[in-house]
Amino acid sequence: MRKANSYFGTNIEPKDVTEYEIHRVLGVSREDYLKFYDAYGEEIHLKAKARNRAKRILTLLAQEDNIYYVTARGKRMAM
Repeated sequence: MRKANSYFGTNIEPKDVTEYEIHRVLGVSREDYLKFYDAYGEEIHLKAKARNRAKRILTLLAQEDNIYYVTARGKRMAM
């Protein structure tokens, strides 16, 4: 969010993101968000860190059921 806030002049916190279409949360057009993502998406994903307790919670969930990870990232971000 830090990079998006700086780019768009907003002050959105992770708790404010309540829907998938983040451009709506930021109050910008989809096209403007896609330009931002095209310029900074790779950097954002490379620097991303897991949230606190993510491993613990995912481990607990995996004990109860299967977990499938799905991503919509472009091929250029595949590792």
